[in-house]
Amino acid sequence: MVSEKQESLLSVDDAADSIGVTKQTVTRLIREEKLPAQKVGNKWVLREEALRDYMRDNNLVPEPKDHGCLMSEKPGIVALSFFSGALGLDLGMEAAGIEPLLYCENDRKCRMTIQAMRPHGALIGDINQYSATEILQMAGLESNAKVDVMFGGPPCQAFSTAGARRAFDDARGNVFLKYLELASEIKPTYLVMHGCGYSGIYIAFNLFILHNLPRSITPFYCPNLILVLVPTIFNTYFLIDSFLCQSYN
Repeated sequence: MVSEKQESLLSVDDAADSIGVTKQTVTRLIREEKLPAQKVGNKWVLREEALRDYMRDNNLVPEPKDHGCLMSEKPGIVALSFFSGALGLDLGMEAAGIEPLLYCENDRKCRMTIQAMRPHGALIGDINQYSATEILQMAGLESNAKVDVMFGGPPCQAFSTAGARRAFDDARGNVFLKYLELASEIKPTYLVMHGCGYSGIYIAFNLFILHNLPRSITPFYCPNLILVLVPTIFNTYFLIDSFLCQSYN
C-alpha cells in the first residue's frame, strides 16, 4: 500500500508542469534553496504543500491548460480576444460592455493572470495552432455563429526600432497575418487591432496594401478601414475595422 507521505511527493517533472517552467529551472530553484525538496536515491522530490507555498509566495498559479468556455450564459455582444496579454485591452473592452468568450495568449505568466482573473472564458495558446472552426468551438459557438468583434494587439517586437526589425521574417510578425486570416474566416462585424509606435504605422501600412491589392491576389478584403491615432506618450494606434471580411478565391 502506498503511504500518504509517498502520495504527497512530486517529481521535478510534476513541479515543472505545475509552474509552467522547465525541469532545469525547478532543479535550479531547489539547489538555490528557494524550493524545499529532498533527495530520494538520485532524484529530487518535493511535497505538494512546499510547491503550493512557493507558488503562493511568488504570486503564481498553476500553469493553465487550454480549455473551452465555461460561461453559463453568453454575453449579449459576442467577442473574441487575441494576444490578450495581462488583460489591459480586455479591461477597457469590459468597461464598454464587451466581455470576450475566448482569450488567446501564449505567454506563461499572462496565461496565469487570465486564468486567475477570468477563469470562465475559454483560454487557448499559440494562435498558429488553431483553425477558425476550432476557435469558435472553444468559445462555445457554432461554426456559423455571428461574431460581433475580434480584438487584440499583435506583438510589436518584430517591427520595433528597439529590435532587429525582421518584420514578417520573424515568427512574431507572422502572427499578425494569422490574425487577419482568422478574421477573414470568422467574419466578425468589427475588427480591432492595437499597435504601438512604428509597429502601429507598419501594421497600418500593410493593411493599406491588403486593401488595395486586386481581389484576385489577396484572400483577405476589409473595406472601411479606420486608423485611429490616440496621442499618448507611447504613440498608441488603434485600427478599427467594420467590415464584411469577404474571402475571395
